[in-house]
Amino acid sequence: MKINTREHDTNFFVIILKSNDYVDNGQNEIYQKDSLEVFMRKISMIIFVLVAFGLSGCATKYPPPSSQLTIATSAISQAEKAGAYESAPVELKAARKKLEQAKESMKNQDNLTAKWLAEQATVDANLAEAKARSIKSQKTVQEIKESIETLKKEIERKSVR
Repeated sequence: MKINTREHDTNFFVIILKSNDYVDNGQNEIYQKDSLEVFMRKISMIIFVLVAFGLSGCATKYPPPSSQLTIATSAISQAEKAGAYESAPVELKAARKKLEQAKESMKNQDNLTAKWLAEQATVDANLAEAKARSIKSQKTVQEIKESIETLKKEIERKSVR
């Protein structure tokens, strides 16, 4: 599209030049740039603005993960009650360590890391509890099997008489 600058108001000419969608051919005639080029420039500006807003959203401060710390503390307590200190000491120690690291991260205002560590502490504590309960169950099953064997032997002795 060809625009003759002599036919237009000078304010309009300034606005056109600021939009960068038009180019002067040096003979007081302004041509509109290729519409694909204009479209791509506008799309790239939109993407730039969205990325800028996205990055500013990432920079926002996360709230303190108090509930995650409470859950992790409770999970560690449950694991200890289940006997994890004997049956799963490695997992229990890992849970305690991550909980302490989460508390330290929270003191340093690194709430995202604190949340992640508290969640990991909860997972480790749940694993320790499950392992402790599993080992207790295996011991119980073994004791029951031994009782059954003892009863079978008593029945055999009584039936032999």
